[in-house]
Amino acid sequence: MDAVMTPQDLDSDHWLDRTTSLHRQLTSRAPADAVELFTRAACTLRVTIERTTTRVQTRLGNDGGLAVRTCRPNGGWGFAASGGSDAASATWALETAFASEAPSGSSEWRTTPGILIDRDADLTLLPAEHWVAWLSEANRRLVGASPIKIDAYRSWVESALVVETWVGANGAATSRARVRTWAMSLVATEGESHRHLSPLRAAARRPSDLDPAAWSAALADRWLDSPLATADQGRHRGPVVFGPEASSALIAALVDTLAHDPAFVGAPCGPGFRVDDRPGDPHALLGGGFDDAGFPTQDRSVADGRSIRHVLVGPGHYRRGAFRDPPVGRHAALHVRPPAVGFPDPAFVATGLILHATPGSDWILELEGARFAGGARTPPLRGLTAVEPAVLLKRIVGGVGPPRESDSGVRTPALLVSSLDLALRSGP
Repeated sequence: MDAVMTPQDLDSDHWLDRTTSLHRQLTSRAPADAVELFTRAACTLRVTIERTTTRVQTRLGNDGGLAVRTCRPNGGWGFAASGGSDAASATWALETAFASEAPSGSSEWRTTPGILIDRDADLTLLPAEHWVAWLSEANRRLVGASPIKIDAYRSWVESALVVETWVGANGAATSRARVRTWAMSLVATEGESHRHLSPLRAAARRPSDLDPAAWSAALADRWLDSPLATADQGRHRGPVVFGPEASSALIAALVDTLAHDPAFVGAPCGPGFRVDDRPGDPHALLGGGFDDAGFPTQDRSVADGRSIRHVLVGPGHYRRGAFRDPPVGRHAALHVRPPAVGFPDPAFVATGLILHATPGSDWILELEGARFAGGARTPPLRGLTAVEPAVLLKRIVGGVGPPRESDSGVRTPALLVSSLDLALRSGP
């Protein structure tokens, strides 16, 4: 950003006027319908508690910049982004976009007149003192709820006021302003079995909605109260339960990979793959009334438990991973509604997932979790498997337990995959 800003500096109308003025300056150098301008300005409060040093750290920072897309006379298009938000930065981005190779992503934006507004009613950043108290209470509940001794050795909250403005041709513009809050706790077990657990995460659409019990609920999803059995090596061939956090990563990857190719419309899926994209949900963490190319959004049924019904491409589905990225077709706010199924026995329970996806080949899944059999569980295990995405899609058969919303905006319960062949190794 060009200068240090406070929350009071992020007036949505001011940034709409400013971005419109910058766009007008750019169109003096290029045809008006050949230039799209996107700006982002954010003020972020971060509060960190480190138990090992009993330190509390607070930081108020800024983030943002602008991005330009252009249509070239030869029919191609370009893109460039800058960390600045002044006229010089916009001019540089315009010239660079005209000279750059076309990146992957969308090459269209809205040109119909009209300003679309999507602003939260409450745009207040709560003070650091509030979050210090919140973190202390959340950690107290977390430690008290755990069936084993744990240590929340580092925790933080990050709350951000973000103003995003988009301007196209013919008076087309959008203005979005929102406050979102994320929290994370790094946790380790105490005693001889000392090991680090996967980070516990929580997020909320409104800061006041962030529940101090969220980490406790996330910890309960890991079924840590089952008795330990002898470490199990070798292989697991059978049902795998993906915990809510691992399920959210799996569902997002499947939707953003398979459901973006029109050829997959009508492709079969398992009965547990019932997924809607609901950008208009007023309670969703992400989404909103328009996408990042200025088009109005609409809710879609992605899959109904029998087949893929719609793909998330085209107007209404363009999303930017960051302001420095051109918009691409992807989900906004996924809701997974599988039929309820019982907990299988035996089963591998995955509380963490690292997914390696290569187009046109099998996915590599690295699972962190444990094997459950007869009411007992093994010590921590990692499972490794390769599976074709289309096959994985058909093996999602149902949901276990209540749904939870992840910090990536996916709302899902734990999901049961009927069968995977995992190579197992011990260790956290």
